[in-house]
Amino acid sequence: MNNFKKLLKSVTLIFACIPFLPLAVIKAQEIEGSWIGKLKVQGMELRIVFNLSELEGVYEGTMDSPDQSAFGIPLSEVLVKGDSINLKLRAAGISYRGKVSGETCQGIFRQGAFAVEMPMEKTVFEVQKLNRPQEPQPPFDYRVEEVRFYNETAKINLAGSLTLPKGNGPFPVALMISGSGAQDRNEEIFGHKPFLVIADDFAKKGIAVLRFDDRGTARRNSGKLCGVHGYRGCRPDLGCGYVRQVPIGFGPFLTLCVC
Repeated sequence: MNNFKKLLKSVTLIFACIPFLPLAVIKAQEIEGSWIGKLKVQGMELRIVFNLSELEGVYEGTMDSPDQSAFGIPLSEVLVKGDSINLKLRAAGISYRGKVSGETCQGIFRQGAFAVEMPMEKTVFEVQKLNRPQEPQPPFDYRVEEVRFYNETAKINLAGSLTLPKGNGPFPVALMISGSGAQDRNEEIFGHKPFLVIADDFAKKGIAVLRFDDRGTARRNSGKLCGVHGYRGCRPDLGCGYVRQVPIGFGPFLTLCVC
């Protein structure tokens, strides 16, 4: 009789737990997916997308900023407790706290001291290819080489692209110098690549162009400016005495420092 009561008690506990399993699965399904919101800053709207996924109870995710052409940035923390979510991107000082209700989420977006309400909706988000007709497309009527050279002053490697006109040279050289902030060799911003467009135009006019990544962008362990002139001396196809620096934005101030 006692054994029967124990068995009945065990069966009761098992069936009591069953309703909670689907709820946990449903909750995961509610959180998983792409959530899009719009930041309203100084009269402008900036779309922010959080892509969340779950595996065996562990959540992870990425952030997209489509209007800044930034995609797949890994989140450093994704915490889910009930209907609450807490997302963090520590490298950029970004966090988002919100409460999920069905296909919507009400929460606060923060970056440093800046904080603003940002409601989000669950959606199927697809990256749309931007129309940039000015961007050069192969086949090119010139050569493009991937180059690396060492910066003796900072003890780091520089990485970039050297665009060479047709022929054997020696060619005059344009050295592209980016402005303030971390820029890649194309100085890409909002899907535009101005340095790539300039290099294309110069190469067609017989001018070689050297453009390279700033420290911490694209090809890691790169730097800026120092060591570039030394690299030119190793290339017989680049004309000595025919280097011109092309500074953009804050670049002119850097140019004054090395002239």
